[in-house]
Amino acid sequence: MEQERLHPEATGELSNLLYDLCLAAKIISRQVRRAGLTDEQKVIAEYWADGPGSELPPGHWMRFAEFCSRRDALGVDSDVKLYFLLANAMLDASVAVWDRKIHFDAVRPISLVRHTYGGQQVQAWGGPYQGTRALDGSQWRPYLSTPAFAEYPSGHSTFSAAGADVLHLFTGRSDFGATVVVPAGASHVEPGAVPAHDVVLHWATFDDAADQAGFSRRLGGIHFVTGDLDGRLVGRRVAARVVGRGRDLFTGLASSSPAALFR
Repeated sequence: MEQERLHPEATGELSNLLYDLCLAAKIISRQVRRAGLTDEQKVIAEYWADGPGSELPPGHWMRFAEFCSRRDALGVDSDVKLYFLLANAMLDASVAVWDRKIHFDAVRPISLVRHTYGGQQVQAWGGPYQGTRALDGSQWRPYLSTPAFAEYPSGHSTFSAAGADVLHLFTGRSDFGATVVVPAGASHVEPGAVPAHDVVLHWATFDDAADQAGFSRRLGGIHFVTGDLDGRLVGRRVAARVVGRGRDLFTGLASSSPAALFR
């Protein structure tokens, strides 16, 4: 795919905010001072984490496709087309994301907070079962573990926006209607304590699910707003191009030359 058509900076939409340390420090300071997360916010951060050993974000949206297949009583032919489109969108989203991550090599919140607030007392999460307490900014930690690669853009935001748009465009419906109940004490970060009561996550639309997935990375303390929102933009662009190309293939309008599919 033509990378320049997938990335915000190609059309002048990429904000320089993230890459100016002073302005980024002002933004992250709000996260430091607003240290406490509710049980529901912690549940959202963990539910969407999809880390090592899980189905990962692309697999999460494949499971949502299964839900839609059952909901809409899709047949085998439709299932093949849906999974073909969704799998290709996930692949193209990964290429677009990691191309940008390598290019920008953007700092993560943990590095910026510790650099900016080292030597200062801040109110922040103290770690599992510690709640909010005063600590030196150099000891700040996010609720979720920070991945060992660059921040910008958010892969979760990109995959989720791409997945949501593929499901919307394929089914012709914006409504989703999926619900997940997270039992009390099911947290992997603070097991037995979080959440104190069952938490119900419900997404009326595909966009609701994708937006929550992207926002969850900010709740977890491992992404900035720019990485989240620009990732969503890239994901939507990926979905539109994949679905458009898929329709050409399904209707026989695409060129018979495989190379032509990538021009």
